[in-house]
Amino acid sequence: MLCQYPNALSDARSAVDLDPEFVKGYLRAAKASVAMGDTVTARQALEKAKELEPNNAVVQTELANVASLEKFIHDAREALSSKDYRKVNKGRALNWPLLLID
Repeated sequence: MLCQYPNALSDARSAVDLDPEFVKGYLRAAKASVAMGDTVTARQALEKAKELEPNNAVVQTELANVASLEKFIHDAREALSSKDYRKVNKGRALNWPLLLID
């Protein structure tokens, strides 16, 4: 993707528009969405991929990754709102500061 996430998302959407059963297109859309901080769109793309291929291990792994990211964002926002800054990044290797700002 070379950090051109909006272009990657657009390409992935074009691919699934041409072939709505192209699971790899949904995976690419999800990864680009996560990179841009949009877990809602990522989850939607992954749910569609799971609908098409329920036993796809990559889809299941990416869904778990999105769930972990969503939990991290939720916990960080909660810690931030309670001004418990030690918890914002406690035990996390992720660096998602822009996702904490609405």
